[in-house]
Amino acid sequence: MNQAGTTTTITSVTPNPATENEAVAIDFTVTGAGSGSPGTVTVTGTGGLTCTGTLIAGAGSCPLTFTTTGTKTLTAAYSGDPNYKTSTSAKVSMTVQK
Repeated sequence: MNQAGTTTTITSVTPNPATENEAVAIDFTVTGAGSGSPGTVTVTGTGGLTCTGTLIAGAGSCPLTFTTTGTKTLTAAYSGDPNYKTSTSAKVSMTVQK
């Protein structure tokens, strides 16, 4: 079976900058052949923090809370399924302040 290619994108990080222990909403999209790829996306942040969101019509969101300050890097990875290939977003940076 030929799986369709997908593209995963982090579309927004709110708030940015954030403060320590503040929940940050990471929004993402997955585009592929056809509208609204099914499945989940796992966002990974600096230090190994992760959150997972379910795609609805090709978009989703999940929260991360950083407990340390500094520049953080985020990536989002789509899980794929029998019809759609996995994909990983470009790295996105954000700042966490005191």
